[in-house]
Amino acid sequence: MMPKHVVLNTLLKTLAAVEEAGEAKFIDVMRACNSPTTARKYLNYALHRGLIRVARLYRGRGRYPTKVYTLTQKGAKLLEVMRG
Repeated sequence: MMPKHVVLNTLLKTLAAVEEAGEAKFIDVMRACNSPTTARKYLNYALHRGLIRVARLYRGRGRYPTKVYTLTQKGAKLLEVMRG
């Protein structure tokens, strides 16, 4: 089991990556997390908790549609509180 501060820091990195990009794709979050598995895990967590939402879907070159994520008010508030 990972220490809580590692989990929280990774979640905050994920939210910050979405905030910085305005509208972030998976690749943007993956660069912040340094791992596709970690990025997917924290994106799913943030989506289910209402911290981010899918802003839009579009058909890219791959098999699946590309999701573009944006921060919700709840996610922005969490970032603001944690940054102090």
